Amino acid sequence: MSWINFFFFVIILNTVTGTVAYLLCKLLTRIAEKAGAIRVIYLMYRLVLIFYIVPLGWICSCVRSYRRSGSILLGDSFYGNPLIFWIIQIALIVWIVGMIYGILRKAKEKVNERAAYRLKMQNNIPFRADWHREMLKRMYPHKNWKRVRFCTNFMMKSPVVSGVFTQTMIFPECRYSKPEMQVILMHEGMHIVRFDNLVKMIILTITYIDWFNPLLDPYLKEMDKWADISCDISVCNKFLGGKTKLYFDVLISARDPRRISMPAFVSQLNSKDSIERRMNYMIQWKRSGGRKLVSALLMATLIAGSSVTAFAASGQVATQQNDLYREIRVTESEAIGEETDQEIHFLPADQVDQEKWDNAIVYEEAALDPLTVQKNFTWTVPPDNFVRSTGFIKQKGGQIIVSCYLYSQLNHRVGIRRPDGSQLYVLGTHQITKTFNCESTGTYYVFVENMGRVDIKVSGYYIR
Repeated sequence: MSWINFFFFVIILNTVTGTVAYLLCKLLTRIAEKAGAIRVIYLMYRLVLIFYIVPLGWICSCVRSYRRSGSILLGDSFYGNPLIFWIIQIALIVWIVGMIYGILRKAKEKVNERAAYRLKMQNNIPFRADWHREMLKRMYPHKNWKRVRFCTNFMMKSPVVSGVFTQTMIFPECRYSKPEMQVILMHEGMHIVRFDNLVKMIILTITYIDWFNPLLDPYLKEMDKWADISCDISVCNKFLGGKTKLYFDVLISARDPRRISMPAFVSQLNSKDSIERRMNYMIQWKRSGGRKLVSALLMATLIAGSSVTAFAASGQVATQQNDLYREIRVTESEAIGEETDQEIHFLPADQVDQEKWDNAIVYEEAALDPLTVQKNFTWTVPPDNFVRSTGFIKQKGGQIIVSCYLYSQLNHRVGIRRPDGSQLYVLGTHQITKTFNCESTGTYYVFVENMGRVDIKVSGYYIR
């Protein structure tokens, strides 16, 4: 069920858990603002990104499934029920078409902006910047500043940083005093060492994938806003001893009075309202202090609340999916009279490849309910090998019902091994449902033998 796993657990559940984390973060942001814990807000917004990109729900479901049945697969792709199968396929097609349409629409909107951006970049004039690199190395010694390019550009009205993996720091053609240049390098360098451009690019990519989520655009704007506020606080706290007058004097003098649209840029300083808002938050931060305890509690609340949602949602979806899977398989078996028309073959004990049988993969299947005799399984069978159940006791005159679906176009063996070592099996592919009679009392096994040269997957149940 690779498509169902991918669609529900990686896309749907990640969207749900990421959105819950974002909404919880907005609530905690208000608390942080009132408490004066301004510095932690950007960290919380970056933490939300983890719940959008790390498939915690899928991982949790795989672990639970492995502990229960020895397999990380849940159910199957519902090939046995055409209605549900095609509903899943249509949902996937709609998602893919929507994603392609969103990418093309965004690309069309950005054509003029990118053309203007390329025109501006053609006017970049590189310079050696030995003093700039030396200054940045002192400020941020763990960063390799040799890979960062420095340019001037007469079309730029404020310092900017472009690029995601290889950055270019661009300055307008104007003279800054040494203290002003130091502050500018502090600010732009902070964005580079924190990978703010990369974070924005990841969020932008997620907006293409989860195009049906209306909250991703507001999340991107919030991240952009708090990235600069956090940068202001970090620079003043780390280099200026909390003194903000010089810092904001430089930002105001360096800001661009016109709005310039450039992709993958940080710190354009192009809005008077933005500067005023950042100054207000800085003043609030200075008055309240670090608020480390409040910050730690807010981060812990965000992690705990979002994680509980991820694990609870994954468990509920996995349970409902397996319930639906079992209902479909039972309904399907009843519809076909519980048996397919494959002929039962007999293989004497002396003709069974005992070495291969002894090296077979053995799975512990979980009972559907605590006292039931029906076992649910999803096995991956290596080429030219057996996968079998654990042994179980059956009385003479009993029956073993095996119903499964083989994801293969070739014929394979599905059957039981009897107490005397002989085998009864049917040779077929796709849906197989067969009843085997027990002619003696002893230990029986259910097995699938892969007759091909590649791994196959088989999902179903047996009633012992």
